[in-house]
Amino acid sequence: MNWRLISAVLGALATLLGVFLLYRVFQRYELAEIVGALRDMPHSSAAAAALCTVLAFLGFGVAEFLAVGYAKGKPPAFLPVLRVAVASLGVGHSIGLAALSSGAIRYRMYSRQGLDLVHVTKIVSFSGVTVALGMLVTASILTLLRTELVAELVQLSPALLVGIALLFASIVAAYPVLCAFRRRPMRLRRTSIKLPNLRLALAQISIGAFNQMMIVGAFYFCVASFTKTAFLPIAALYVGSDAAAVVMHVPGGWGMLEYIMLHFLGEPRLFAGIVAFRVIYFLAPLFIGLTVFLAEESLNMLRERPRRRAARATH
Repeated sequence: MNWRLISAVLGALATLLGVFLLYRVFQRYELAEIVGALRDMPHSSAAAAALCTVLAFLGFGVAEFLAVGYAKGKPPAFLPVLRVAVASLGVGHSIGLAALSSGAIRYRMYSRQGLDLVHVTKIVSFSGVTVALGMLVTASILTLLRTELVAELVQLSPALLVGIALLFASIVAAYPVLCAFRRRPMRLRRTSIKLPNLRLALAQISIGAFNQMMIVGAFYFCVASFTKTAFLPIAALYVGSDAAAVVMHVPGGWGMLEYIMLHFLGEPRLFAGIVAFRVIYFLAPLFIGLTVFLAEESLNMLRERPRRRAARATH
């Protein structure tokens, strides 16, 4: 089976879905209205959203540090790992299919640090599990705290939502238990997977939940000026739209987040806050990530130039 072709087709379909949803959203709003609403956004809200974004990416850096330590079997230097996290995730969050886009950047940067494809695969898998655990923790807590409200928003019965939330919580609780008692590698087809130890598993849950709440916080501060809806329902809708975007591989959730938020909340000015969130959480890290990656590529070319000259001189 040609997995590259399948991934390319999925990426194209997901991108088209995101474009279609964005088109549906933009049909309802004038550009002048969006610009005017953005001007009304308090500077303090933008600063708070930016701070949450910085904290989220620091959390991603810590998660990456743990992932590299897990893959190598020993703790790495933090700053080189943080550079890779900022570059790979800054790009991967916006492009979509993060396991492929951020994985390619990770491989390029980590290969200079002596890591091979097996190491990078372990790092990507570890990071993916961390993100998934964070989403499950956040989703279960939000659902259990405001079951009736979430049920009204998503049009599901409260009993079913409680069951789903408890299932999510059970998965999270079972993960460290499995890591503590299953010390032999697990077989997945031809791949052998060694689970992290109990401390690493608990750290994954904590950091994943922290990162998710920082992202939700960044989103809330961006839209708080444009809606009367409280934090918890906004957080629940964001986590739901984020999960849908991940499952459907919509690049950066573009279109999915806008469509879900405006469909359930129905407040026209909310779109301006979502635009601000796109700039603060997606576009700014994308620019910074690309800058870090290109700067490292340029420095590496300068370092290798004397070696290439010496190699040509010997021939």
